[in-house]
Amino acid sequence: MDIDLIKSAIRNPYFEICYPKTRLICLENSHANTRKCLSVEYTDQVGELAKKHGLKLHIDGARIFNAAIALDVPVHRLVQAADFVSVCLSIGLGAPVGSVIVGTKIFIDRARILRKTLGGGMRHVGILCALALVALQENIPKLVNGHKNAKTLAEGLNKIKGLKADVAYVAYVATNICVF
Repeated sequence: MDIDLIKSAIRNPYFEICYPKTRLICLENSHANTRKCLSVEYTDQVGELAKKHGLKLHIDGARIFNAAIALDVPVHRLVQAADFVSVCLSIGLGAPVGSVIVGTKIFIDRARILRKTLGGGMRHVGILCALALVALQENIPKLVNGHKNAKTLAEGLNKIKGLKADVAYVAYVATNICVF
């Protein structure tokens, strides 16, 4: 999304009393619908915009490791502008369940309290944690294979009569998402 569009959507709390105040900008990297990876430069620009307006920036990092591999950029650099990040361990990484949030100690403490307040929590999750750890340690380097397979699949689907993948899309496949 164009930075100017994001800026135009920020509500002025002094002039728009009938609408809620904008407090948060959310980005998703890579984006599930567009299949695009957000660059470090773009994320930094959105982060600067958020800070300028006193807003927080959240990055939905369900596929952040895929974006990092596709862009050849370290994950920490892709999320540097964010105040907090959520990372799904089952999407793409192969853990059976689970997500983690990353942020300041104060943010994590508040999230933990809110989770308990809303009834969240599990008992005896050691085996799930172990599987998540294996996913983080062993599956991230394997993501590049999924990216190659998605591109091959998109190109192959485009050759089948009755199936047509957008040529621009086939040329763009950067991660493991293939939509036709």
